[in-house]
Amino acid sequence: MTYRSRMVKIVVLEQEGPGFIKLIQSLSNILFYMKKIMGLGIAIAALMLASACSEDTKENSTDTTMLASDSIATKALTTIAFADSVHEFGTIKEGEKVSYIFKYKNTGENPLILEDVRPSCGCTLPEWTKDPIAPGQEGLIKVVYNSEGRPGEFHKTITVIANTAAEVALLKIQGKVTPKNPEIEGPYKRK
Repeated sequence: MTYRSRMVKIVVLEQEGPGFIKLIQSLSNILFYMKKIMGLGIAIAALMLASACSEDTKENSTDTTMLASDSIATKALTTIAFADSVHEFGTIKEGEKVSYIFKYKNTGENPLILEDVRPSCGCTLPEWTKDPIAPGQEGLIKVVYNSEGRPGEFHKTITVIANTAAEVALLKIQGKVTPKNPEIEGPYKRK
C-alpha cells in the first residue's frame, strides 16, 4: 500500500466521522491480536502432536522389543542351523508367484520354537512350522514371492525370531522380474 492510497483512505474515513475511525482501528487491533493468538495456538498444537507421536513410538517399540525378549527369555534357549540362508530365483516374469523352502535344523539341546517369521514386504508371504522342533529334528519355512506389479531387481529379507541365543536370523530371497510386454495401440499394433 502506497503513501497516497493510505492518505485517500484516511480522508474517506474522516468524512465518515471520528467514531467510525475508532471502530476501524479497534477492529484492526482485534484482528492483529487474533492472528497472534492463532499462530501461538497452532504452534502449541504442533508441539503437542509431535511429542505425543514420539512418546507413542517409543512406547510401542519398547513394548514390542520387551514382549519378544520376555517371551523368548522365559523359554530354554537352543541353536538353529539353516541349510542355506539366501536363495536366488534368477529371472522371472512379472505376475509370477515363486516360492522356496528354507530348511533348518535344531542343533541345540532344547526344543526350538519359531516365535515369528516376518517378511520385509507385503509381496513376500512366509509359512513355517508352528510346532516346537525337537533337538536334532528339522523344520521348514516356505516363502512365496508375488512379482505382480514389481518389475526389476528385488532383494527381500525374512526375519526369523526364535528361542535361540541370537534371537533373530535373517533369510534372503532375490532375483530379477522382467516386465510384462505392454500392448501397442494404434497404427503400429502388432498383428
